Amino acid sequence: MKVYPYAAVNRFSFTDEVLNNPYMGFLEFNGAGENEIFIETSNKSGWIKECYPISSDRYADKNALAAEGLYYPEGSTSYFRFLWKKFEPKEGEYDYGFIEEILEKCRLNGKTAMLRIMPHTTRDDENVPDWLLAKIDCPFRPEDKRVKGSPESRLFYEKFATAITAFAKKYDGDRRIYAVDISLCGAWGEGDGIENVPFENLALIVDAYTHGFKKTNLLMQFLDEKLVKYACKTRPVGVRADGLGNPWHMYDGFPPKFKAYDKLWKKQPVSFEAFWYLSEWKNQGWDVKEIIRQSLKWHVSTFNGKSSSVPLEWKEYINEWLVKMGYRFAVRNVRYPEEVVSGDTAVIRTLVENAGVAPLYDYVPLRLRLKNDKDEKVYNVKTDARKWQPGDSFENFELNTKGLSAGDYTLSVSLGGFDGYPLIKFAMNAVNDGVWYDLAEIKIK
Repeated sequence: MKVYPYAAVNRFSFTDEVLNNPYMGFLEFNGAGENEIFIETSNKSGWIKECYPISSDRYADKNALAAEGLYYPEGSTSYFRFLWKKFEPKEGEYDYGFIEEILEKCRLNGKTAMLRIMPHTTRDDENVPDWLLAKIDCPFRPEDKRVKGSPESRLFYEKFATAITAFAKKYDGDRRIYAVDISLCGAWGEGDGIENVPFENLALIVDAYTHGFKKTNLLMQFLDEKLVKYACKTRPVGVRADGLGNPWHMYDGFPPKFKAYDKLWKKQPVSFEAFWYLSEWKNQGWDVKEIIRQSLKWHVSTFNGKSSSVPLEWKEYINEWLVKMGYRFAVRNVRYPEEVVSGDTAVIRTLVENAGVAPLYDYVPLRLRLKNDKDEKVYNVKTDARKWQPGDSFENFELNTKGLSAGDYTLSVSLGGFDGYPLIKFAMNAVNDGVWYDLAEIKIK
């Protein structure tokens, strides 16, 4: 068998279109596509945030939104948060039914899900499970505050950790789930009062996540540097940073935290949540271009705009953000032999550039194909696209042509799109059918 080294080269330029690839971009909140799936609170007219109602107008009529100068970018991942009391209505009995409904509706709409179990919110009717309330006291929200803390009893932390362990046992590695958001103490699990909680109590919850979820991506608020480092002793965790846009967060709160955790993004995702929502950013006069620039510097992959509308006049800026957010792959050149004798091996070398600010964090298989009108051979290669950090990567392939008859063949590449793996589009100007991107023509003799 003869091996034919690469001799010819083809080069490709980047496209500037918004691709809406998996695991990146704007998050849907409580829904998928045009459909609202899950309302997290008892206020069915909208959802409660900061103790006042905000409409999830992502699910309003697009034309009606546009008439008001508003829109919402389509996303590939949907974010859901739900109460512990809904998941575990009776002690030790877990309701997976509503979670399955969420995940299946996401799958049918071509979305993956990001999930968080909240221990409680600020509302009296959204407390810890009733069976736990019968055993311990849970604080009420003070009238002069928008949030409240969690019960002081260690039993609260033990029981919440047990629920997380059950959740992880069921869903770790489920490809319908992109990431799980680590929920700690306080309203929504966002850490209110964390400075007063014994470290060993918090460690119970963190251990439940990091030992239970060995495959699924984990995100963690960087509330306590010691706690983040503790989590990373077991496995890498990413970042969910709440408050993007607020000037204090942008210039005072976030910079030292991201400096301290400047390597986390290389192994797990960074996700931001808006402070208020984007229309309010405009009302406050905040500089959206500077907010975007800062988030890219911190290697953002996803952004939760809470499915509240975006000013249409910002669409150009938002599209520029989406083009740079997360990963963005293109084959910049391919080197290949122009002719190969059937049964021999063609050596292919590619330069792949990731023009985004983050890697791909989930395994998605790469395939090459030789095809003409009569024959076709698909090669399931071992290349792991998660290695493609921002910048250039080189890949070598050896394609055996055994079984292919003489003729002219097109060499193509595809990332995902089969066996339940999501399709990832390349950002390159190449002939394609939406799945396969043509790289070269090779003659087999």
